[in-house]
Amino acid sequence: HAKADVVLLSGCEDAQCSVDTYDKRKGAGGAMTNAFLDAHAAVQYPTFEQLMLEIQSNLRRERYAQRPKLSASQTFNVHERIFELSDGFEMNKNANIGRTVQRRFKPKSNFGNSGIGGMDMMLGLGGAMLLGSMLDGGF
Repeated sequence: HAKADVVLLSGCEDAQCSVDTYDKRKGAGGAMTNAFLDAHAAVQYPTFEQLMLEIQSNLRRERYAQRPKLSASQTFNVHERIFELSDGFEMNKNANIGRTVQRRFKPKSNFGNSGIGGMDMMLGLGGAMLLGSMLDGGF
């Protein structure tokens, strides 16, 4: 867990695949990377909102279905915060640093070591099938 202010621009949503592409000017790379480079060149000192809208527009123009995603370690105003690659870093202002566990799940039973499941169960079923086959005279 970081005490830093972490911002992630992801190439697509979790259920999507990021597309690899080839551009004559830039060569091989990701569709999101090329859309980001074009957006960064087109808009000087954009807010995070402007940057994401420009990236999405570039992807749509190239007919890519992927939707880039913005994630951060803390909340911030995307309408006001300026995106900069080398300046504008902020300290993490969260009251608690690290992962917050919101919901606990009851662990699932592990039958593999209990003697009544896993390989023991499979071997038992296989033995029963073999015994049944021998009793029927099929073996």
